[in-house]
Amino acid sequence: MLQSSTDTREKATSDSHTGISLLAMAGKILACSLLNRLLKHLEQGHLPKGQCGFRAGRGTIDIVFSARQLQEKSMEQHQDLHMAFVDLTKAFDTVSRAELWNIISKFGCPDRFVKIVTQFHDGMMARVLDDGNASNLFPVTNGVKQDCVLAPMLFSLTFSAMLIDAFSEASPDIPIRYRCDGKLFNPRRLKAVTKVEDTVIRDLLFADDYTLNASTEQEMHLEMYRFSTACENFGLTISTKKTEVMRHEKKLHQFHLRCLRCILKIRWQDKIPDTEVLERAQLPSIITTMRKAQTRWAGHDVRMSDSSIPKQLLYGELSQGARKVGGQRKCFKDSLKAYLEDFNIDITTWENAASDRPAWRSMIHKGTLDSEDQRSNGAKDKRWARKTLAENPTNSPPTLWCQTCGRGFYSRIGLISHLRTHR
Repeated sequence: MLQSSTDTREKATSDSHTGISLLAMAGKILACSLLNRLLKHLEQGHLPKGQCGFRAGRGTIDIVFSARQLQEKSMEQHQDLHMAFVDLTKAFDTVSRAELWNIISKFGCPDRFVKIVTQFHDGMMARVLDDGNASNLFPVTNGVKQDCVLAPMLFSLTFSAMLIDAFSEASPDIPIRYRCDGKLFNPRRLKAVTKVEDTVIRDLLFADDYTLNASTEQEMHLEMYRFSTACENFGLTISTKKTEVMRHEKKLHQFHLRCLRCILKIRWQDKIPDTEVLERAQLPSIITTMRKAQTRWAGHDVRMSDSSIPKQLLYGELSQGARKVGGQRKCFKDSLKAYLEDFNIDITTWENAASDRPAWRSMIHKGTLDSEDQRSNGAKDKRWARKTLAENPTNSPPTLWCQTCGRGFYSRIGLISHLRTHR
């Protein structure tokens, strides 16, 4: 069945239609059985380590973190980084089935298993629903079944084979050196000769989306050419759509409070401070929530295997390039160190504590409550001091004077701002 988009403006375009497979209960049981056998076979390492979508114990957030770490370290060590975010058009619906059967066979699946999967997809029919009316049935000969538990893993196998075909020859990549034996906040540990390991980062996979990384524009052109050629060979089409994610902590804090005021029906005329709004909602500030989430994620990263990309990037650095002399740009590790100190967690032993997941979550929860209390009390004290000064202005004379007009000021910043009016 092909279901159209709910947006009436996009119903005329074919890209707004999504295929949905309506499987009988027996078909769902068969698909789950095939998936379980396929997962046992794939534990032998047939999928690339950069693929974190559709896999147990992993998620696309792992790759989002890896991409941010790669950007941070490239800026810190003054190395050029080119990233191409590739989106495939109708990826699940355009997979060549003939190629797919060959792929799972070459990956070592038994002929009987391949035959069952083939028969599970043969004879597939579809119809289009439009305003309650159904079209005539027509055959579907390409793609995997949407809404089937077996479809994501079959697509991952196709994607893995396509990457092997695209980059079978030596290809440019980003060299990384890392050391995962603890002491994250000591950068000198990466200067050792024997205990440091090397790896390379070329691609990051967000489920059915893809990211290519290169050091130069020429290398990126070469990688994109190889990738696009492989896509054509496997019946896939590259879309030109790109995605960009931005974060600004201050604006996010304002948006969070604005939403809470709307939910609690608090108007700005009521003159209710932000601290009281959070107390009424029984919620911490968005800044504390973000710090808690990032600290919990750091513990999750520590518990990963040393072969995982997120851990290698967190504990490593680029093999080439050097940091600038003087102050450094603040990165994730700097923020994490400040959060640990704010939560009263020892930065020298936090990795041992993070290895115990329940204890780590409990420790962070307690630190979050204490940090939020300190932040809230500090905001209340500042508001009280500001209101007290407004109600009881000082009678002492100004200490700073404008040499042009003779106006007096109590602070240097006020005088400097005033001098701009005489320019």
